[in-house]
Amino acid sequence: MSCLSILGLGFSIQDLRPKTKNEDRTRINRGGTSNRETAVPRTQISLILISGYNPRMSSYYLDLETWPRRDVFEFYRHFDKPYFNVCLRLDVTDLVAALKRREEKPSVWLTYHYLALRAANDIEQFHYRLRDGKVLVHEVINGGTTLILPNETFTLVYFDHSESYREFMAGATRSVDEIRSGDQKFRPRHEDDARIHCTTLPWIAFTSFSHARRWWHREDSVPKISFGKFVKEN
Repeated sequence: MSCLSILGLGFSIQDLRPKTKNEDRTRINRGGTSNRETAVPRTQISLILISGYNPRMSSYYLDLETWPRRDVFEFYRHFDKPYFNVCLRLDVTDLVAALKRREEKPSVWLTYHYLALRAANDIEQFHYRLRDGKVLVHEVINGGTTLILPNETFTLVYFDHSESYREFMAGATRSVDEIRSGDQKFRPRHEDDARIHCTTLPWIAFTSFSHARRWWHREDSVPKISFGKFVKEN
């Protein structure tokens, strides 16, 4: 079994492989519970990790007067550190096997960014952003991640969300190639918060992670997702 450390949210690999009624045991570790091996149909896994969200036609503000979470929102948004981290190990055995079977041998790195971005777009709360004390809901959430450079530093690469795996991979691969063949300057897009910020530490199978944050900027509300090292078990 291959496992991937991930901080942020879980995702499904249903788009890359045929669905079957029952498969071997899948590791589930969520909400601080201990690891356990549970026999669960794959079709249920996607329901556990991905909720159904229908994107609106345009960005809009939540009506805070009627929002059920308003009291909790008002309480936590004034904290110096109003963020929560969730770290889990995800079984990616089937993902790796599915990619090896594909003729084009796609990038595993870009593939799990695709899956994470698909999951983020399916969860309404990942579309929320703070804006002038209000909650803005974006229609679509795109992505961005770190890219290691030959001089041992890194830059940022951005890619757009697509439900189509082929379309996403083509666009993301093109974005990576443009950065590698360009001046490789570090150009963060602070003004664009309709994204998920990602990073990868392929050398570490971590069990906890802390992101750099601008504490003075209380509206830094872009979710962060970090991917770690693939490890083999059993």
